[in-house]
Amino acid sequence: MKTKMFPALVLCSMIGLTAFGANSTHAQQSVTVEPSQTYTLRAVYTKNEALLYKMSMNMKTDVTNENGVSILPNGPMATQSTANIRMNTTDVKPDGSATMVVQTTGMKMIMNGQEMMAPDPPIITMEVNKYGMAKMSGMENNNMPGMQMMMKMMNFQNMPTMAALLPKVPVKVGDTWTNVIPSPMDKTINLTVNSKLLGVETINGQETLKISQSFTMPMNMMLGKDGPTQDPASAMMTMKGSITADSIGYILPTNARLIKMETKMSGAMNMNMQNAPNANAPKNMNINITGDIHMNLSKADIVTPTQNGN
Repeated sequence: MKTKMFPALVLCSMIGLTAFGANSTHAQQSVTVEPSQTYTLRAVYTKNEALLYKMSMNMKTDVTNENGVSILPNGPMATQSTANIRMNTTDVKPDGSATMVVQTTGMKMIMNGQEMMAPDPPIITMEVNKYGMAKMSGMENNNMPGMQMMMKMMNFQNMPTMAALLPKVPVKVGDTWTNVIPSPMDKTINLTVNSKLLGVETINGQETLKISQSFTMPMNMMLGKDGPTQDPASAMMTMKGSITADSIGYILPTNARLIKMETKMSGAMNMNMQNAPNANAPKNMNINITGDIHMNLSKADIVTPTQNGN
């Protein structure tokens, strides 16, 4: 049962990568602006610039049987994680897009009060455009148990960046917009991200735009003995459900740089082990997750590139 459940639990932790956020104690104050004030938002990248973020994540995961009783050994699993995330812009193209190298270090994880070993994830390369959309590579090098199988099912190479998805037309406070992007969790569908410019606030003397961003991401996966399958009859495991994320982000109006973001997320999935080799394993399980993810810019600097460009 532990082996079969691990990909699902890994999946829950990986979902956090789609919605990084931030909790900050920085001095913050609302700013009054003219109702007609408009903002043309574009991400502006600088070659050799390195941004350092502090990230923390609190997640609660429970797996229950058909009767709603938790089947985890110690009941619902509470996990707290912290890490440093370094984003280094290695190239800026004439159209304003850029190549960024993202490295996560110093990862610490506490699960149900017990500190767990948490190896650093692989270095990721992002090709990002001026509207905040990215194509990622490098996650296929993750050797965590179950992750290679998950990568065959997922679409992690198409993801938002760790900031807001931007509108393609000028906006003013109160305006809304949508972005349609490939779903990171399902290669067959697109995902609609709903955004709104809520207002203007100063954080430590910097004027930032406060933006809400939300999405609901459906999931429908089938796994056979040899990997992902589209045949329900041969599937050993099916998982259906959805993940919802609601974020409040603060970006600089001049270059759309993320200063901080606060994200709340929840998910409900049903996992059916209809052809499991272990006859005594639970056949029908419900996975519920809730959590908040926090990310806070701590340093921005121009660095000297190394021989490999990072």
